[in-house]
Amino acid sequence: MINLNTYGWNEKLNQLKEELVHSALTHGRISIVHRTCYEIVSENGLFQCELTGNMMYGKSDFELPCVGDWVIFQSFDEDKGIIVEMLPRERTLYRKKSGTVADKQSIASYVDKAFI
Repeated sequence: MINLNTYGWNEKLNQLKEELVHSALTHGRISIVHRTCYEIVSENGLFQCELTGNMMYGKSDFELPCVGDWVIFQSFDEDKGIIVEMLPRERTLYRKKSGTVADKQSIASYVDKAFI
């Protein structure tokens, strides 16, 4: 069993989770993003998750989950799941989205320090 307090889980995040519709489901933190696949660290171990259709197609690119985000997910296998909701972000690092459209893309959230 993994202690999520070492990954930044705290009482404030717990209160935010309790206010959500899917508060009974498992929560975790995104550690790696592979385009449409997200690796999540949770109390029950590591999970490979994908987004629900509403999250994937109902949000712009900068609203999609990124590394550091806390998410609520439904596990359906011992190491697979579906992300159904995202907790509100804090301290997000953005970049200009590649291409000709002047849009932004989230790189990481809950960033305390960044070095360039």
